[in-house]
Amino acid sequence: MKTTFHSVAKVGEKLKNIFLEAAMNYDKMSDLEKSEANDNIRKQFDNIIHGNPPKTEREKEIDKLAKEELEEYRRKKKAFYANPIHWDNNKRRRHGFPVLRGRVNKHRLKEYPGFHPSVRFFCMMEDLFDEILITTMEDCFNSFVEVKDLAVGDANVFRVSE
Repeated sequence: MKTTFHSVAKVGEKLKNIFLEAAMNYDKMSDLEKSEANDNIRKQFDNIIHGNPPKTEREKEIDKLAKEELEEYRRKKKAFYANPIHWDNNKRRRHGFPVLRGRVNKHRLKEYPGFHPSVRFFCMMEDLFDEILITTMEDCFNSFVEVKDLAVGDANVFRVSE
């Protein structure tokens, strides 16, 4: 119950900040800026309502790296299939190239290998998962365990009568 109220309060606070910022500067904006601001507010509102919180800098960096790696993979794959050495013999005949026979045909790469994330991307994801797991475990631990400091005298004293 406590975490639900806390998340609702966060959402309410974010919405309040978004609307206050827009209201303060709304009269000073041109029509183009107003439409961009309305679109931005609508997008942020939808993200908050549908449970997609704004991304942190680390998440943005991971997204950027993933997009770059995927684009590089697609570019290399396209270049691979554009090279006639990787075509099958039927396609080579259609385009007027000689067919490949023997070892050249047997040992050539016919399919481009699948996508594998780089070491840097994998390490970033591993760090993010570790961070998320640690914070989640700490939150769960703190929700049902009361920590007391014995040096301060915070301990409960139990006396057993005889």
